[in-house]
Amino acid sequence: MNNGTLNNRIRISVFYANDSWQQFVSDFLRPFVSKHTQNGNIGAIYIALNNDQGDNIRFAFECNAADKDQFGDELHIQLSNYLALKPSGQPPENYVGKDFFMNFPNNSIQYNLYEPDFTNNDVKKLSSLISERIMKVLAEDGYGDSFTFTFLLYIIMTFYCAHETVYGDADNLKITSMLYGDEAANKAPDTSFEVYNDLFTENEEIIKNMYLEVIDGQDEDGSVTDLEQLKAHYSLMLTGFDKSETVEHTMLLSFDRVIADQVNMNHDLLPFIYYVVYLASMGSFTDQ
Repeated sequence: MNNGTLNNRIRISVFYANDSWQQFVSDFLRPFVSKHTQNGNIGAIYIALNNDQGDNIRFAFECNAADKDQFGDELHIQLSNYLALKPSGQPPENYVGKDFFMNFPNNSIQYNLYEPDFTNNDVKKLSSLISERIMKVLAEDGYGDSFTFTFLLYIIMTFYCAHETVYGDADNLKITSMLYGDEAANKAPDTSFEVYNDLFTENEEIIKNMYLEVIDGQDEDGSVTDLEQLKAHYSLMLTGFDKSETVEHTMLLSFDRVIADQVNMNHDLLPFIYYVVYLASMGSFTDQ
C-alpha cells in the first residue's frame, strides 16, 4: 500500500473542498494529531492550506511509530474511510495554472507532493505551533474570506511582540519602519498611505483588541494561550540569532512569507499588516 512513508516522514495532500475544511479538521485531523502526538507516534507537524490543482489540506509529520509502515497503512485506511463517509462537494477550478494542469480528484489522497523544512529543530517547533493554531482556528471558526488575513495578522503581531521583548522599542521601531516602507514601496506601489490608514480606521477597534489579546497572553481561565507559546518560542529563536547581523536579516527571519504561503494568502496583503505593526511600534495601540 502507498502510505507515503519516506525517511521517517509522511507527507499527505487531502483533496477536499475548502467549504468543508472545518468539518475535516474538527472531525478527523485535529483529533488524530492530538491522539498520536500524545502517544508519541507523531513528532513535528506541518499543515498548510492549498488550492494547487484542487482545494487541499497538506499534512506532514515526523513518524515516530515503532512500525512506521503499519502506522502509515492504518492512517491511509482511516483517511479513506472518512472521505468515503463524508465526501466534500466539488470545488471550482480556480487554481493558478488550471489551463495547463489537471485537478487531482476531489476527496482523494495524494502523497509526497511537497517537502516541508524539518531540518532545523527550532523551525520544526515553530512549524508545529503554527500548524496547531491553523487547526484550532479552522475547527473553531471555519474557513472564509477573512481567515487568512486575520490569521496572519495575529501571527505577525505575536512576532512583533517577541521582537519588542528581545530588541527593545528603538530597534523594533527601526525594523517595522523599514518593513512598512520597503513593502509599501516595492510590493504595493499603487497603494497610498491614506488607503492603509482608511483600512485601519475602519477596523481600528477590532485590530486593537487583537493586539491586546496577543499582549495579554492568557485565556479566560488564566492558562497560557497558543499565541503566547508561539511568542515564547520565537523569542528564544531571536535570542540565539547573531545580533551583529543587520536588522534586515532579523525581522521575522522571513517566516512571514512562509506562513502566508502556509495559509494560502496573497503576499500583496502583507504591506497593510506591516502598516499595522508599524502603528503598534509607534505606540498607537496603547496611547489613550
